Amino acid sequence: MLPTYEATVKNFDLTSGPAIDGNLDGNLVNKEKLTWKNAGSKLLGFIQASVTPMIPGLVAGGYV
Repeated sequence: MLPTYEATVKNFDLTSGPAIDGNLDGNLVNKEKLTWKNAGSKLLGFIQASVTPMIPGLVAGGYV
């Protein structure tokens, strides 16, 4: 184990257990197959998800 993890467990009186799978219910992974019908929607969704976090910075940059 990592020394930092061991020190954290010791200092904060935490119990250590086995690792769990982050995808317990299957909702985190989109299992829909990529087809020509939904490719445009997925591409626009990706662009939207990657550009949206930049909007506050772009707006704030305009005030300078």
